[in-house]
Amino acid sequence: MSGILTSLCGGLVLIAGWQYRHKVAGLLGLLMVLLPWLFDCRLQAMLGHAFHA
Repeated sequence: MSGILTSLCGGLVLIAGWQYRHKVAGLLGLLMVLLPWLFDCRLQAMLGHAFHA
């Protein structure tokens, strides 16, 4: 569950960084969105089901 929350918060940081033209905040938000999908086994299982459905 924490991976999903991290991705959602990262999406908000990404949007805020993009809106206010802060490249560091945008990069941090992008990392917060992508890294949980790479390291959380439950999120990887959800992603695998989405691709194979």
